[in-house]
Amino acid sequence: MIYMIIVKKVFDYFVWMMFFGLLLLGGVIYASNRTYPGDRLYPFKLRFEDFTLAISKILNKQVDISIDLVSKRSKEVAKILTPKNSTETLSRLDIQVQTTAISISQMSNPIEKKKAATKYIAQLNEVSSVLIEKQKEFLTPTPPVIQQPSQQQPSQQQPSQQQPIENINPTSTPKPENFSISEQISISQETVQQAIEQMNNIESANEIIPIPQKDKGKSDNRNVYDQNKDNEKNKDKKDNEDNKNNKD
Repeated sequence: MIYMIIVKKVFDYFVWMMFFGLLLLGGVIYASNRTYPGDRLYPFKLRFEDFTLAISKILNKQVDISIDLVSKRSKEVAKILTPKNSTETLSRLDIQVQTTAISISQMSNPIEKKKAATKYIAQLNEVSSVLIEKQKEFLTPTPPVIQQPSQQQPSQQQPSQQQPIENINPTSTPKPENFSISEQISISQETVQQAIEQMNNIESANEIIPIPQKDKGKSDNRNVYDQNKDNEKNKDKKDNEDNKNNKD
């Protein structure tokens, strides 16, 4: 009796530990889903995405999950792209864009393949728009600083040293780090355009839809049945002619 009570208490303790563990894990997943590169929980977010992608292969939802991941990488670029994290953030976007394109190109069903390509083109156009906006942001020229003449010592100002306002160039050379980000964005834009071109080729491809094996077997059985029926008719016709000749 005492043994059963101890086992029941241990079992109840284990159940409560499992409950609180799952509750804690769900909270961490929910919190990490709202993180961005540089946050503490962001590596956990990436690992959970890898786990979800692995499970999606079993459920035949790999392409849908991959397209959603492209959307997440695009939102990260729009939200926190800075000179400090530009290389990591844009590289992660490029890899996800290419991986998703490969997953779609390897689909065996041509109808589902074209549907996925159409959906992915719409997502890639959104990514391209984000990259264009970010490139404009980092290519925005820094407004020139016009020095105002000092009011304390007007006699020391030399008019020849002050540049007229109309002669000031309204554009300025972008900062080195900004120019580097602009180049990286251009590379990502090329990756996106290549993926769009690949999806357009899938959409325009006229692939022959194979006949299911079950229907093909039915068709073959039908042909054999018709052929046997024709043979029986010919045999009956020949027998009737022979009987008629024998009577004559």
